Amino acid sequence: HCPIFPTAAFRRSPGRVSVPMWLVILSNQLRIVALVSHYLTNKLILHRLIQWREPKPPFTP
Repeated sequence: HCPIFPTAAFRRSPGRVSVPMWLVILSNQLRIVALVSHYLTNKLILHRLIQWREPKPPFTP
């Protein structure tokens, strides 16, 4: 808890929450953020970089 803003921290959490409950909440949020960031990264890589690639020269044996 921040000593500079004790009232703001107190207003945000009116009751006490145990540490395991916080871990569950945080782990769920981390999974969602990871899923969204993974999706966005794949979408940017797959759709933007492919458009800028130069065509390969034809294969001649």
